[in-house]
Amino acid sequence: MNKIIPFLNNWLSKSGDDTFWSWVITLMYVVTIVFSIYYIQKIKNDEPKHFLWVCISIFLLVLGINKQLDIQILLSMVARFVTKHLGLSEYHYLIHNIVTLSLFVSMITVSIIVLIRIRTIIMQSLIPLSAVTILMVFILLRAASIQIPKIHGLELLGLILIFADICINLHKLKKTVDTTVLKN
Repeated sequence: MNKIIPFLNNWLSKSGDDTFWSWVITLMYVVTIVFSIYYIQKIKNDEPKHFLWVCISIFLLVLGINKQLDIQILLSMVARFVTKHLGLSEYHYLIHNIVTLSLFVSMITVSIIVLIRIRTIIMQSLIPLSAVTILMVFILLRAASIQIPKIHGLELLGLILIFADICINLHKLKKTVDTTVLKN
């Protein structure tokens, strides 16, 4: 326990983005998640669309939490500690690449499962699917430790596209309800 507290303090001192844009992105996660949960409640009778948006909301929630906690830093610290104590330090980059590849394969696998489940609405879901793809590219670039200037612009773009799609769909739902009320 004496070693865990300093270890966690070290992680927490390195985690959390404190720039203006990182806080804008964090706020965008919060707003988008709230709107997506509201939208999920409105479409609960449309099974494929409901499933898609539950998946997107969970994805956003995980990314939003990670935005400030930087769990990947903790995982890297744990991996360095373990490889050092097991005498595998020279394999650190190989292990990092295997983990990144595993993340990629996991993301592709989950994507295929989701796409199969929502196959009847794929064409109506191109915007959120494109946005999720953008966010997955962002995650993989970060996981691979590829340094790209302004990479957080990808993250913000993905969030804006998802938020815009929710707003468009909520507007369509409102128009449908208004039209139904007027006809009756």
